[in-house]
Amino acid sequence: YKSLLPTYDVFDEDRYFEPAAGIAPIKINKQKMALTICEDLWADELCGPRKLYHKDPIEELAKKKIQMIFNISASPWSIGKDSTRKELIQAQAKKYEVPVIFCNQVGGNDELIFDGNSFAVDAKGEIISHAKSFEEDLILIDLDYNTGDLRAQNLSDLESTYRALITGTRDYAHKCGFTKAVVGLSGGIDSALVACIAAEAFGAENVLGITMPSGHSSEGSQSDSEHLARNLGIEFKNVPIQGLFDSYLSTFQSIFGETEQDVTEENIQARIRGNLLMA
Repeated sequence: YKSLLPTYDVFDEDRYFEPAAGIAPIKINKQKMALTICEDLWADELCGPRKLYHKDPIEELAKKKIQMIFNISASPWSIGKDSTRKELIQAQAKKYEVPVIFCNQVGGNDELIFDGNSFAVDAKGEIISHAKSFEEDLILIDLDYNTGDLRAQNLSDLESTYRALITGTRDYAHKCGFTKAVVGLSGGIDSALVACIAAEAFGAENVLGITMPSGHSSEGSQSDSEHLARNLGIEFKNVPIQGLFDSYLSTFQSIFGETEQDVTEENIQARIRGNLLMA
């Protein structure tokens, strides 16, 4: 039934599908509805200065006196994408003077994250109903009175990115069949952020934080890691690696002799920590 097959960026639909041979409205309770799939709504010049397609399914359906547009989508999340969708769909509603209902997928599929954010606009382009972001939701809409459930969360770009990372991590783990996570804690901001995401995605009770100090580690890095674990409510273990590190240096001495230490030794520590985490 889909007319336009995106084949750019993360999309490769032309490789797997054939476009619909024709397009026609469907009738529900004697009302003509344009039932469209994702890209079919993105053919208008409103989408940018360069048209990607030679036909516009919505324009064709509008000539058949439709009374509503319904669009089911798997539109991936990116920063600012929700605003872009709203601008497009509100403009389409105004142009064709019909309500538009946009229903989007939510969840993660490998590297793609879908944010939900489904909504409905009236024939004037006003948002009359809005579902939640990054979670499944059910909203009720009354088009006779142009009212509905409004659960828009108006997330900042930063909050939206954080929620996307949690959603992608949670769904990836669920679909791969694992329920727990082990996170190396260095005391720095990078591992702290990863630990926060893991605690949200898996639940704090399912996350183990491990600090692996060597003789080069400061007391602050160890105490910061412990405080972080306590604040997040995750399990915490301290596993020193100095003994393993010394063993590596002893082994290499017979090969490299008394060479001056450099970043090579630092990289060895990273590999030791990686092996311990994977074990």
